Amino acid sequence: MKRIGLFLILAFAITSNFQIHTATASIEKPLYAKIQTSDCVLYEIPQLTSPICTLRKTFFVQVEEKFGDFYKVNYNGISGYVAKNKVSLMDGTPNNKYFSATVKLFSPTYPLYEKPSESSSEVTTLNRENVMTYYGYIQGQTAANSNNNIWYYLSVNQGGKTLYGYVFSQAVAGENPEANSQDNTENFPIIDESIFTDYSASFSSLSVGTKIMLVIAISVPSLLILYFLIKPNKIAQSPKKKTKKHKIQHGDYFEFDESEL
Repeated sequence: MKRIGLFLILAFAITSNFQIHTATASIEKPLYAKIQTSDCVLYEIPQLTSPICTLRKTFFVQVEEKFGDFYKVNYNGISGYVAKNKVSLMDGTPNNKYFSATVKLFSPTYPLYEKPSESSSEVTTLNRENVMTYYGYIQGQTAANSNNNIWYYLSVNQGGKTLYGYVFSQAVAGENPEANSQDNTENFPIIDESIFTDYSASFSSLSVGTKIMLVIAISVPSLLILYFLIKPNKIAQSPKKKTKKHKIQHGDYFEFDESEL
C-alpha cells in the first residue's frame, strides 16, 4: 500500500508539469500582432472574466502562443492573453512596440490597489514623488465621492522591486495619458494563423474535471502494471504457513490431535 501511495503522489507530480497541445509559432524571430480595435483587453488568463486593462489601439503585443480563441502575449513586460479577433499577426518587428507613458499622483498619497476597487487589498502606498508606468485603463468600482469608475493599471519601482496595481484615474495628475497620444503607424504584411504548428499548453490551465481524468488515465494503467510486477515476487517470497499441532497430555505421555496432522 505504501508503494501505491507513493506512486499516486508521483503521478500527481508528473501531471503538474504535464503538457497538452495548443499552437505556438514555428518561426525563430519574435512574432508581433498589431492591436486593431479600441477595446482590446489584456486578460490574466484566457477567459473574458479576467481583465487586466484595455490596451492602446495601433500598438503591438508580442505573441507567444495560440490558445483557443486567444493569443498568449507579452505587453511591455506583462504576460497575459488577448482575443485573436482584436489583433492582426504581422511579419515584422516594430520600432515602437508598446504605448509608453508615465504618470504621477495628484493627491499627496494614494494606495496602489491590487484590483480596480478601493475595497481591494493595497499593494503599497504611493506619493507624489513616485513615477509610475502606465499600461492601460479599466472600468472598475466607482470611487468614493465620484461618479467615475475609470482606473489606470500602473507599475512603480520601490525597494528594488517592480510593483503592479491600480490607481483611481482622478488621483493621477494631468489628463488621461492617452488623450493626446499619437497612433503607431507602423504596418507589416499580415500573417495567417497557419504559422502556428507546435503545441504547448500548461496542465494548470485545465479545468478540475479534465485534470482528474488525466490523472486517472495516467495512474490506472501504471498501477496495474506495478501490481502485476510486484504480485509474483510477493508470492515467491511468502513463506509456507506452518501447521500448529495441538497436543493433549495424558499422564506421562502426549497425544496429538490427528485432525491437525
